Formats: sequence, C-alpha cells, structure tokens
Amino acid sequence: MSGFTVFKRFNFTKGFAHPSRAKFPRLLVLFCFIATQILFSVHAQNLDRPLEGNDQALHNKVSMQSEIAHLLNFVKNTKCEYERNGKKHNGKDAAKHIKKKYDYYQDDIDSTEKFIELSASKSSMSGKAYKIYCPDKPVLNSQEWLISELANFREKHG
Repeated sequence: MSGFTVFKRFNFTKGFAHPSRAKFPRLLVLFCFIATQILFSVHAQNLDRPLEGNDQALHNKVSMQSEIAHLLNFVKNTKCEYERNGKKHNGKDAAKHIKKKYDYYQDDIDSTEKFIELSASKSSMSGKAYKIYCPDKPVLNSQEWLISELANFREKHG
C-alpha cells in the first residue's frame, strides 16, 4: 500500500476507514492517560523524601553555582579596587578577569572555596595574591575578602 493510498483511506473526522483500526486511537489515548497518572503519582511521592545520591549532588552543584554567581556580582558591583600584579582594577574589570579564570578552571572546581582559590585569589603567572583596597578599610587579600562575603551569603540564604 503506497503512502498516498494510506492518506486517501484516512478520514480526518473518523480515523482510518478500516474497522480493525478504529479502536487504536482510543486505546492509545487511554494508555497515555494511565501512563501520565502513574508518572504524576510517582513524582508526588518523591516530593516529600529527603534528597539523596544524585539529587544531593545536583542540589550542591546548583548551590555552588548560585554562590559563585553571587561572588562574581559582588566583585563587579564593589566600590573597592582589585590589585592584580601591581595594577589596580575596578570591580567590573576584576569580575571579568575572575570569570575568564573560572571558565578556564571550571573542570577542577568542585566547591565555591575552590573557585575562590583557583580563580579569584592570586595570579596564575606570578603567584602574587590579589589585594583589595576598600575606602576607609585596611588592605585585604582577595581570598579573605571573598571567604568573608561567602560566609555572609550562606548565613542569609541558609
């Protein structure tokens, strides 16, 4: 039977003209309905259980990404100056540089602390610690400054 013949035998209001095929669409709809109900009931049962295994790993990854995004935004919007290899930069430029390093080291980063260590604390070339110059405050190492902000963020967001 050619494709044209099948198309010709199909009645869009009643389905296939052949009587043995008339029940197929109804059975398919019934099957889909039952499968959907089963999936929703299984999903509803899982909402109350604690996170475990892969669920916990996914939750940790999302939390880490949220913390990193916050720290990048914190650096970008700071009034402080970031010193890298003896040259001072504004927050926007510093955040851009940190993001570039984060993209490079992303496969090695499994925690927000590791992000700070690899991407935002010292020069990869010279090994010199980045310094933070904030108005009316003592000079800090970038790592201390960001760890402190991370602790504040975690305190507020549990």
